[in-house]
Amino acid sequence: MLQQKVAEIMFFLYTQQATEKMDNKFSGGHNNKENLKDSISSTEKRSLSSVKDHQQVDSTIAKTLDEGVYSSEKVAEKIDDSKKLKTSLYVSRENVPSPYRKNVHIGDLVHVSKNRKNIKRQYIKKLAEEKFKENGQGITYIDVMKRFFADKKKAQRTLKNLHTKKFCFTAKDLTKQSINLKGIKRENPQRYYLTDMKSKIIESRKKNVQIDTTEVGLSQRPSSLTTTIDQVKSSNLQELLSRLSSSILYIHKLQIWTCIPSKYYDELAINPADPVNKAKIYETRIDQSRGMPGVKFIISSNGTVMIYIICSEHPFRLYMEQDVSDILVFLGRVQEKLSALFSDTRGIIVPHVKKWILKECDVNKDIEIDSLAQITLPDMQIPLFERALRGYVKPIDGKAYYRVERALAPNQPIEMALENMRTQTIIDENTLKSWNSNK
Repeated sequence: MLQQKVAEIMFFLYTQQATEKMDNKFSGGHNNKENLKDSISSTEKRSLSSVKDHQQVDSTIAKTLDEGVYSSEKVAEKIDDSKKLKTSLYVSRENVPSPYRKNVHIGDLVHVSKNRKNIKRQYIKKLAEEKFKENGQGITYIDVMKRFFADKKKAQRTLKNLHTKKFCFTAKDLTKQSINLKGIKRENPQRYYLTDMKSKIIESRKKNVQIDTTEVGLSQRPSSLTTTIDQVKSSNLQELLSRLSSSILYIHKLQIWTCIPSKYYDELAINPADPVNKAKIYETRIDQSRGMPGVKFIISSNGTVMIYIICSEHPFRLYMEQDVSDILVFLGRVQEKLSALFSDTRGIIVPHVKKWILKECDVNKDIEIDSLAQITLPDMQIPLFERALRGYVKPIDGKAYYRVERALAPNQPIEMALENMRTQTIIDENTLKSWNSNK
């Protein structure tokens, strides 16, 4: 019985030594205890304490053997405590931060990739706008490399990704639409233009546009080419006419008259813009959410005030009764600006909006068109009584619209004039057909 117990204890000690040797071999031949001594963390100190306890267990077992104490219960208890300490040792080692450990388990290693920041599109947009304003050209990957200190691969990838997302376009894209603009052609390196500026770019080079007819298999003889262009114009005009009647009416370019007591003219701390008529001019912007339409005041020495509201790119809708109310609300803010100029806190200098007179304005209908229609649709002007009806391409917010507008001179109180125009103004297919037949 005694020999059996001794054999079990010796087997346990042999297994323990073999485990320690394997641990040392796994850690590159360095003793784990020596590695842990190099650490400075509090967790490491707890680990070293565990190692000392482990050594004490081994010493106690050896002493027990020497003294002939072989109680199976005590030996089993010591063995169990030794296993717990060994487990605690490994757990403690895992909690040691990697920078303080000389030998790190491969499972603790984490691959950290370098954070690559993409170039924001607003920066690319600003670069493209500056480039086009400077020389009328698009940007290349070389421009991106110089501006943002990017390598060639990153610059090319940035522009290609933006092109895929329709943020910019190339000469090839125009060619696919059968449009050839002078000065915009396929180059190496490829040039990219902002999609938001596409309508403005085409409009600025409209006189130098060539329409490619090879894709439809037509002859290149001058007579055939002329016929084709006329057919495209006629087709686009017919489509425009079919959409005109259902389009919503808008109003812009308002010219409003009001007056103040002439004695307050001299109190206005603005130098006259014209020494002859001594008119004082003040310009401001109101309602930024609507695209910031400009407002211009011209105050004459006799007390006459002319108010010009410049909102051609962001006209006011004039379709429902609520639209009239919205315009009056905006004009209320214009009145506040004018009152602030004269420090009119009690409302005794500047008349109320409903007393203002709408002298002139333009009402319009805008129909969105594609790039080919932008080139082929003609500008027009039709004399209608004392006013005129005009048609032209209008780029707005990166899109192209064909605007049909009519100039009016209501000369009525503002609220009455707006309501009359909303219900009585007609801009429809018959109006343009009359122009097309008399062309």
